Amino acid sequence: MLQVAPIVSVSEMYDDNILMSPTDVKGDFVTAALLGGYADLSTPLSDTQLQYMALAEKFANYSQYDNVGAAQYFVLKHKQELSPETKLTLNDDYLQGDLTAGFGVGTSVAFNPGLGQTLLQGSGYWMNDASGSLKHDFGDGITSNFSLSQMTFHSNGVGYSFEQGGTGGFQYELSDTLSLGAADQFYDFRFSNFPAAESNWPQLTLNWQPTAQIKGSVYAGPAVEYTLSGPAPTHLYPGYLVSLSYSAEKWTAQVGGGETPMMLAGLGGAGVSEGGSGSFNYALGQYTSFTADASYAKYFGGGFNGDYYAYGAEIKSQLQPWLMVFVQYAGIRRGLGGGTPAAALATGLPIGTQAVINIYMVGATVSFDLIKSAI
Repeated sequence: MLQVAPIVSVSEMYDDNILMSPTDVKGDFVTAALLGGYADLSTPLSDTQLQYMALAEKFANYSQYDNVGAAQYFVLKHKQELSPETKLTLNDDYLQGDLTAGFGVGTSVAFNPGLGQTLLQGSGYWMNDASGSLKHDFGDGITSNFSLSQMTFHSNGVGYSFEQGGTGGFQYELSDTLSLGAADQFYDFRFSNFPAAESNWPQLTLNWQPTAQIKGSVYAGPAVEYTLSGPAPTHLYPGYLVSLSYSAEKWTAQVGGGETPMMLAGLGGAGVSEGGSGSFNYALGQYTSFTADASYAKYFGGGFNGDYYAYGAEIKSQLQPWLMVFVQYAGIRRGLGGGTPAAALATGLPIGTQAVINIYMVGATVSFDLIKSAI
């Protein structure tokens, strides 16, 4: 099956801090649009999805910030069944430009913690994150999962950063509700302006599903980071990821968090990401839903200390198969507790300051099948 659909999402919003600045605070009404498309090609053994979106913004009072294509992203997802026991997954995400309020049009209310670095950078960046995983079922409750990833990040103020590595592990199903396993994660970090570094995180894993509605997981073990040159010492700390979700007939809730090794791009070299998130979704009717979510992340390492918080709520309604309308509120806090002058320049945040942004938005998304046919 081949499906191709154009997507246009338009909103009117009021942003009380359009520059995401702690000092030069300017509020304005903004007309924002995400323009792009979606394609899906599926067969009995595979599925490939492509999506491209570009942002356009028109400011009511500050026309010097009007733009078309200041921010854009491309997403590729591919799933392949190599055999009944073996599954392959490939992903690539590309994001570039200036991250502004309009980039949230018609998307999740709170920013994904994985975009936290771009939120801290603010402008003049591009990022490409490619990954692949191979999962195999050996039978008798034993499965393996191996993955590789490579991230390239560039910012005008701090140059290039590279993160490459992989994870390998095994799971054993002790019962219908509980499985245990072990895994190891290794990353290599390279930077334009910081010493090369590596991290290793051996971990024990637990997946728990006592009922059809409740799911939980824990990944925990000692994480170590070390530079390959330079004066920075080895950093040893408890690495962990935890999540818990509940699904009912009309609502779902999910919470999670952790502390893991991460590339801090040119802001501080290799470091630690500490964060958490929570979301709640309720079906108000057959075609209308309410969502509230929040997330936070703290990044520290190499003398850098930055954080962001994002929170918000949304009501959306599918009025027609091709038309969705939405009302959103989103709040963002981004701060810089410490770092180099280059980090302060890249983030636009003087050390020791925090920027607060509130965004009120109403809009609509139009999407329809331009092509939908069997192959």
